[in-house]
Amino acid sequence: MPSSDRYHNLIASSAVHGVWMRSRREILLSELDQQHASTLQIITRLDALLAATGDEPGRGSESSRLHQDLANALQSYQAFKHQRLFDPIIRSGPPDKAAIAQQMKAECMMLTQDFRGYFHDRDREAATRHVNAALGNRGRKLLARAKAHIIRERWFVERMLLPPAEARIFGADLRSSGG
Repeated sequence: MPSSDRYHNLIASSAVHGVWMRSRREILLSELDQQHASTLQIITRLDALLAATGDEPGRGSESSRLHQDLANALQSYQAFKHQRLFDPIIRSGPPDKAAIAQQMKAECMMLTQDFRGYFHDRDREAATRHVNAALGNRGRKLLARAKAHIIRERWFVERMLLPPAEARIFGADLRSSGG
């Protein structure tokens, strides 16, 4: 095969790989955006309810439904991002991206534990009809943390999924942001 043919094949192969990488990146980011949109919608509705009622027992059924919707959305979102994003990057990504993915996964797991504790305490207090404004405030703080985490996480995931040539441009951004 003449060297010009090998060069042409290499360029064509790189172009196809680049298109595949961009397509895969776009698919993952689209799925991530869908997860974010549904989770943020529930967070917004629940936050408004907690702000208005302090999670008073009189609003129990609506509040309980939104809390359950949030628990389901967070579980689905966590499974998606760990299985489809973080774990593959941790296993086979460049060391700097793997370290960031590991940190984001750890932060997610801590937030999940905090939500589980909140949901447990809320369920226990709801059973005794003692759900109150203090618990509602705790819930609102967790919702604010979750919202901030989602926004920050989107920024990092977008950069972690960049093809290597483009990722080098943003490498300084990833390192200087403190992970």
